[in-house]
Amino acid sequence: AKAAQTPLSAPLRRQWSAWRVAGVFGVLSGDMMKKGPENAEDDRLLRAALKQSTMFKRLSNEQLSKLMKFMIPVHFLEGDFLTIQGDRTGHLFVVTEGDVRRMRHHPDTGRLHYMESLGSEGSDNTVGALHVLKQLPCYATAECISDGTAYALGSDELRECIREDPSMAEEIMEALTREIFHMSQRNRTPLLEQEGRPTNFLTVSAAAAIESYYRSGVNAWLNSVLTQKPISHLFPNMHIQLPVRVAYINGLKGTRELLQPYYAETNSDLSRVGFAVLPGIAMTPLSSVLEASNAGHMNPENMTTRWLRGIIPRAGREIVFGIGLNQLSDLMEERIENFTPKGTTKTMNNALGSICSGLIAGYFSHVPHNLSTLKLMNPQKEYGQLIKEMVDDSEVRAKRIFGSGAGRLSAAFLAFVIPRGLIVRSIQLAGSFVIINGLNYHFAKSTAAARLSRKQSVSQGLEDR
Repeated sequence: AKAAQTPLSAPLRRQWSAWRVAGVFGVLSGDMMKKGPENAEDDRLLRAALKQSTMFKRLSNEQLSKLMKFMIPVHFLEGDFLTIQGDRTGHLFVVTEGDVRRMRHHPDTGRLHYMESLGSEGSDNTVGALHVLKQLPCYATAECISDGTAYALGSDELRECIREDPSMAEEIMEALTREIFHMSQRNRTPLLEQEGRPTNFLTVSAAAAIESYYRSGVNAWLNSVLTQKPISHLFPNMHIQLPVRVAYINGLKGTRELLQPYYAETNSDLSRVGFAVLPGIAMTPLSSVLEASNAGHMNPENMTTRWLRGIIPRAGREIVFGIGLNQLSDLMEERIENFTPKGTTKTMNNALGSICSGLIAGYFSHVPHNLSTLKLMNPQKEYGQLIKEMVDDSEVRAKRIFGSGAGRLSAAFLAFVIPRGLIVRSIQLAGSFVIINGLNYHFAKSTAAARLSRKQSVSQGLEDR
């Protein structure tokens, strides 16, 4: 009856039958309960599951065997419930077969949330472990979404094991303390609240100089893909491209750092959006000069006129590029640390974060990039005509992918969702972000280490005196 009255029943839009709960708890309340694993294979599975759990992973095999003697096998069906939110936690469950999901009905908002357990990377097969000792109310409902097997350990039995072997309590406490420490080191800074590293213009300039050659070569490849004409020059007008690219990257990083004090003081999301897009807008003229340097073979106009072609969509592209290089790269590096194995270096996390942010920024900047490039290559055409040609160009691909009956809608979908040159553009930005962020991080790290070494040398000299 209690299951049918749970506040989760309304959001789930279905009636929870009392027998589904009784099917599990009837096993636990029986007088002839069989305890412990049923065979050698079950013993292996249960032992492995306990070793993965946050609470019991530091216990020895002997201590695990003591626990397992008290654990009751429960064979559940899809739709059964191991715990009900708000009910007293009389048992913890370790799932060895099947899948269980946790749902929590938020008492204030009324929303239904799918939950993860503490240390869920390795212990999402353990349910109710943190509440069982004091028999606290269940934090979330655990629903079985497939048939399977779990082993239940009662609150009284767990306390008895701890009384018999006090060292077990120490190991459990140590495991939980380590997990809490690990979780406290996780960062969850929102995108628009990311704070950049201090900018060293010398190191940024060195990174940008190296990246300018990479960008020029890939950009020539991308222009060839878009115009369907052979590559003319990989590194044209580098006497213009190199200094302008260095100024451009320094501008993106420097503008962000310049705005950082104002950015940190505001609580307005709208203001944060403005501060995030401003570096890209400010650097659009320099980007236009770079693009114009690559387009001389297609657009014979003078540079003073050529750089203005396609500047409006290019501004949109630069906004995405600026946010990708700055805030998104920092966010992805921060999140990547939660998924990479222990021992992964900061440099590797920086590179992986840059690749992820580059791929994302490459995707969302592909349409404005293509439009600005086509306008630069064809200054006599209006934007409407260029968009029509982009869709026309996608009709052949649409028929090849969707069949001969594919129409304009399919072609428009390809033109704007999976456009020509998308892979090249994504590779370009991922590589650029890795080079700029990686070299900047490496140079900054080396500089900081050198400064620390000098300080230590000075301190040692003063002590010797």
